[in-house]
Amino acid sequence: MSLNHISETDIVRAANCIAARGRIPTIAAVRQLLDGRGSETTILNYLRKWKLRLLAFAVFCETNAIKPDLVLDLKDQNLQLQNSLQRQIAINNQLENEAAHYKTENIVLTHGVQRLNKQINGLQNTVKQLQTEILALEKINAANNIIGNLVDQKLLNSKLTSQLSEIRQQLQELVQSS
Repeated sequence: MSLNHISETDIVRAANCIAARGRIPTIAAVRQLLDGRGSETTILNYLRKWKLRLLAFAVFCETNAIKPDLVLDLKDQNLQLQNSLQRQIAINNQLENEAAHYKTENIVLTHGVQRLNKQINGLQNTVKQLQTEILALEKINAANNIIGNLVDQKLLNSKLTSQLSEIRQQLQELVQSS
């Protein structure tokens, strides 16, 4: 819906508010009260209807001999209603402003959450890479252990071979001496 959209109710309320202040509801006055919303043609058409209803009401009052005190009471009540309406409009405007503020805050927070999610995804990828590297290092460490064991075995074999040679030599010496 367009921000300039104006209803008959909006115009009637504005006209009643202006009239309650003792002024004549003109197109310009109604438009000003409605913060510049509504085309002049739309306001004019609804103002004509409003004036016709007002005239019909005056004729009705005169025809039915409604007491002037009753009309004054109704005007007072109308003025009170208009004042209440203005207060409610001010409250509604404040609530709309607060809603717009919270909507903006929500957008900012949503973008923050999206950035954090991207950072989390990046960190998760880094963790996966580190886990892969750890597995590779563990395999290298296991291979190094195997190599170390083989080297130890080779040294042990070398010592055993040396000791075996010594024992053979001693055996030969024993055999020769006997």
